[in-house]
Amino acid sequence: MLKIWNLLDEFKEYCKQRDWNIHEKVDVIEVGNEYHRFIWTSHLYPDTFRRVVTHPSYCILEGICCRMIKISYVAWLLSEDPPISLIKMLSEIPNITKKVAIYNLRSALKGGRECQRLNETNSVVFATFEEFLKDRYGMKLKLIKR
Repeated sequence: MLKIWNLLDEFKEYCKQRDWNIHEKVDVIEVGNEYHRFIWTSHLYPDTFRRVVTHPSYCILEGICCRMIKISYVAWLLSEDPPISLIKMLSEIPNITKKVAIYNLRSALKGGRECQRLNETNSVVFATFEEFLKDRYGMKLKLIKR
């Protein structure tokens, strides 16, 4: 059975071929001057979502020091359907879908081959993630209805 953390670890290994900076201790991939963060959760609470996407600063550990970075794009990897209130919130925060992607992996985690997605970003990392899902797992990506 597919596990989100294994999927993400495999994807990070896949990305190493592209000469991207893969932060090992956190799920952040750096390409150029942009940081692409993956967050996986079983249940996404709208208040948590709003807090994370409206405050893009994030602290990463480098050796024994911490460095604050500005996250350019966030992908949420969900193991259950997103709440309807969250989908509604996407239309309430201006331009949020240009910076945030949502992947509902519920079906895939139960052995299916479907992943619902909402990705209107220009993130090269998220586009590569979608290619990875199709190529490695044969997933069909379907749009999350808004």
